[in-house]
Parts: sequence; C-alpha cells; structure tokens
Amino acid sequence: MNIGKIISVIFMLFGFTLILSIMRKSNIKADKEMSNEYFFLMLPRLFLGIGVTLSLMTLIVMIVFTVFSNELPNIIFYIIFGLFFFLGVYLVLKVLKFKVIVQGEDISVYDIFIKTYTFKFDDIVLVTRQVKKNQLNSERMIIKTKLGKKLIVESAETAYKKLFNMIELKVKKEYLIGF
Repeated sequence: MNIGKIISVIFMLFGFTLILSIMRKSNIKADKEMSNEYFFLMLPRLFLGIGVTLSLMTLIVMIVFTVFSNELPNIIFYIIFGLFFFLGVYLVLKVLKFKVIVQGEDISVYDIFIKTYTFKFDDIVLVTRQVKKNQLNSERMIIKTKLGKKLIVESAETAYKKLFNMIELKVKKEYLIGF
C-alpha cells in the first residue's frame, strides 16, 4: 500500500516536470514566429487543458460522492471542491479571453471581466519586474499607466520576451524597476 503511494507521488512529480518543460518549449516556438511590430501575449493552450481537466475531475468527484455515498458529504466538501471547480473554469476563461496585443506603439488589453483598453508605451508610468527564485527563474512585469490601469504579464505567456525588450527600449529608464 505504501509502495502505491510512493509510485503515485513519483508519477505526479514526473507529470508536473513534463508539463513545465512543454510550456517552456511552446513559448519559445511561438515567440520566434511573431514579428517585432505586431505580436500578442496570451497563456499557452496547455493551461486550457489543465483548466478543463481540473474542472471535469472535481465535478466528477463531487457527483460520484453525492450519488454513490450512503450519506451526503459535509458542506465543507462541496465548498472545497467547488473552489477547485471554479478555479478550473477561471483558468479556461483566462486562456480563451485574456490577450495583450502589441501593434507598433499601441498596446491593447483584452481581459475576462474588464472592458478592453488600449494605451501606448508613452502612457506607461511604472514597470516593476519581479523574478522568482525557482528552477525556471519565472518572472512577471507589473505595468501601470497614466490612467491608473494595471497590467500583469507573466513569463509563461507567449512573446513575453518581446514585450520585455520593447519596454526596455521604449519606456524611460526612471520608470523601470528591477530591470
């Protein structure tokens, strides 16, 4: 019985590592195919699969425990699995709807719950770069505009490096933190 648990943990770690390596390779491939004047940032389609899987698995677990149990599970069970279900749905929506399009000087942001807005590189008043100390050295940029809009761009998104380079070139140095 303990051997089964150990093997399960090993396979989960292997699967997680495989997912991270696939994400990294897909971003590099998509980044090379776009031009410097027109490119877009979005989450890789791999996250769509993760979100769908998370939603479906939690929904199946909730249905199975509700239908096949002699007693209904505790309300905490439904709260926890409901949160996982909505997390998966949010991830699916984020992959399908969130997009940042850079066309020349214009940056258009299409978000899930926020109305679409556009700004230029000249409108940027602050860019903070945060680097995490992990195996992938993942990072993100928090971009703030004159109008008070805030955009967070993660390094897992396609064409992140292109936007990073454009910001280094077109935004004043005193507005850049952590570069």
